[in-house]
Amino acid sequence: RSFIVPDMKFTSMYNEVISGFINCDMKTRGLEQAESLLAHMVSSHESNPRHIARPNTTTFARVMSALAQRGDNAYRLEDLLSKMESLHHRRKSVPRGSPDAQ
Repeated sequence: RSFIVPDMKFTSMYNEVISGFINCDMKTRGLEQAESLLAHMVSSHESNPRHIARPNTTTFARVMSALAQRGDNAYRLEDLLSKMESLHHRRKSVPRGSPDAQ
């Protein structure tokens, strides 16, 4: 029996796209796109823990760093930190050996 589980190569590809958005010439629009992609990753993972690309610390750090560099984004940074912690605690609560623990 085979389960589809998150794969770091897909997460890495998503992370590179997020970096591309953040580093594009249209800074504000790029950051919005990066945040949107992160939100998609989070919601996909929350609805299906086996979604192919699970956001990781790198995913959050890239978006949070861009927000911090662009000024008055304290509330957005706090929201992302809270979401990251929530995903971490949720993942720790999954029993070992479960396909969702991968």
